[in-house]
Amino acid sequence: MRFTPERLPSVALDADTEVGAQIVGASQARAFLDCGVGDARATITANEIRTVCQSGIGLAPFGIRIANAVIDGELDLRAIALSVPLHFVSCVFGRAPRFDGADLHELSITDGVFASCVPDVVLGASELPGFLANGVRIRRDLNLSGSLITGEHQLTASVTRSSAVWLTEADIGGRLLAVGTQIRPSGDRAMQCDRTRPRPGSGPYSACQRAPDR
Repeated sequence: MRFTPERLPSVALDADTEVGAQIVGASQARAFLDCGVGDARATITANEIRTVCQSGIGLAPFGIRIANAVIDGELDLRAIALSVPLHFVSCVFGRAPRFDGADLHELSITDGVFASCVPDVVLGASELPGFLANGVRIRRDLNLSGSLITGEHQLTASVTRSSAVWLTEADIGGRLLAVGTQIRPSGDRAMQCDRTRPRPGSGPYSACQRAPDR
């Protein structure tokens, strides 16, 4: 039987209201902040998301859930502690998000097909020009299912190789999910995951593939 994500309500992005307040309001309403405008995605900034994650003020245990957004700039959550889920569905990142050394409850960046929950409207796959998360600690699942990850990045974990995904020395308390994920590296490797520890006995649920060069 095919898995069906839970459908959740959504709150439409209001261009005249401060984005951080809308992220918090959607969390309190147990809803997605939906940035879709017809068949297009509205743009919000990475700094607006980071500010909410850093302060945590007003966030409900439901967490932060953002859909159908273009995220401008670098979402830099290095070393941040976030005790609620962080979910992105059908979001396009302008730069590779960074989670190095962060302490997160749950992280999901998906196309909505293999997500735990989705809004009514999903505009397509999430797209990331890299995923950088060396040393991240995630108490529950890391879900990258259905995302397209591209690019090449060279970090200090390897002085000779570049990779599109960096996930070395990570501690994942739940599952590592990558069903239908495509990785299209422009450098040496698709993934660098040395000494990453998923929960014992869970195993990765993965149908991740290296996409053909175009």
